[in-house]
Amino acid sequence: MIGKSILTATALTAGVLAAAAPDAVGETMSVRASAPRVAPAPARSPIGDRHHVFAETDAPASVIAVRRGSPGHGGTSATARQTVAGLGNAPSLDPSVESVDGLVRSFAPAVHARVSARTGGNAARHVAPAASNPADLIAVNIGNPIGFLIGNGDEPGENGGLLIGNGADGGPGQDGGRGGLLFGNGGRGGDGVLTGQQGGNGGDAGLFGNGGAGGNGTDHLTSMGGIPAVGGAGGTGGRGGLLVGNGGSGGRGGIATQINNDPTKLNPATGGAGGTGGSAGLFGAAGNGGAGGSASSQTDYANAGAGGTGGTSSGFGAAGAGGKGGDASGAGPAFGGLGGQGGQAMLGGNGGNGGNGGNGSSTASIAHGGGGGAGGRSAVGAAGAGGGGGDAAAKALAAGGSGGRGGTSGALGNGGNGGNGGKASSGSNNAYGGDGGNGGSAGIGGRGGAGGAGGVGGTKNGKPGNDGRSNGTPAG
Repeated sequence: MIGKSILTATALTAGVLAAAAPDAVGETMSVRASAPRVAPAPARSPIGDRHHVFAETDAPASVIAVRRGSPGHGGTSATARQTVAGLGNAPSLDPSVESVDGLVRSFAPAVHARVSARTGGNAARHVAPAASNPADLIAVNIGNPIGFLIGNGDEPGENGGLLIGNGADGGPGQDGGRGGLLFGNGGRGGDGVLTGQQGGNGGDAGLFGNGGAGGNGTDHLTSMGGIPAVGGAGGTGGRGGLLVGNGGSGGRGGIATQINNDPTKLNPATGGAGGTGGSAGLFGAAGNGGAGGSASSQTDYANAGAGGTGGTSSGFGAAGAGGKGGDASGAGPAFGGLGGQGGQAMLGGNGGNGGNGGNGSSTASIAHGGGGGAGGRSAVGAAGAGGGGGDAAAKALAAGGSGGRGGTSGALGNGGNGGNGGKASSGSNNAYGGDGGNGGSAGIGGRGGAGGAGGVGGTKNGKPGNDGRSNGTPAG
């Protein structure tokens, strides 16, 4: 009865933990077999591995299905299965029974598929959904419970021990493993390798630990005429510990380079967007957004990727800064990427600064600098400043990017300053500086942010931004 009680309690515990995972998704596989037989003599208890658990839900009360090997890394591929029967005083292994009726759960680390073509710079992005099975794989290791509870992930994308351990870094395009529920850092997301593939997301930490950084999107260089160059998006940084720990930084967007010089072909280049920074818990700084990927084309437009949004702070640490927009260059129209927005501080920290816009440069056409990202809001601390607009240089029309708006503060904090507008220069004297961003409003007793300066242009300078509203103190 002692052996049966231990197994039953272990299975119930594993079921509760699996149900608590917010993104747990199970695959089921039903197997049939002849009636199980009781082994004539006790054998060793089956030794699982600490990476996986198979709940005995819907299985006969006297039978537990056990899968050997490392099924979590092979999806639902066939593996050896045996039956534990006769749960009287101790379980015994009956090797003659090949399979049983029951429920087998299999989980695999998430791997991000290719992304569909998306626009960078000043347009919205679209990322195809990941092909993944994102649940944790929890193992009941009867022979070695320490390995199940404590240990680092050693295979790509593998989670750390249930309680203590670091998650492993992801393989190509794969999410990093999660850290232990108590202590452990998340693994770094894997870089993309396929054309347009997104980098893997960083793994989350538990109560204490740092989130893993997001992987970089795939870089794409092509000389084939009529083939767009497309950089992959950066992965999202992992969440820091709920009590103590920093969020992971977002991954860099992939660089897109099209070097074909046939003017009769459509040869655009689109850089990948930077990944969002990971959030932080009570004590810790949120991750910065990843930089947008640069873009270059010899005959067609070049549209650089936008910077990623800074991570959110839920406690007393600072929110993450927005990522810088990518730079665009070439002989065709060139558009610098937008700067990422600064992260928000929800409790006591400062808001994140907005990222600077990317620069645009064209030797034969028009160019536009990317706009700066808005500063992040704060509840009590200082709000983030807006990012500066990107510069532009072109043979024809050139326009500097606008500065980002300063963040708004809640009680007691100061509003963020607006970002400065980007500069512009043109070979045809057709250049316009970017406008400065408006300053953010302040909370009670705080000071409003100063408006950003307008950018210098050969034809016309940009307008300065307005100062933010203050509560009892002057702006600036």
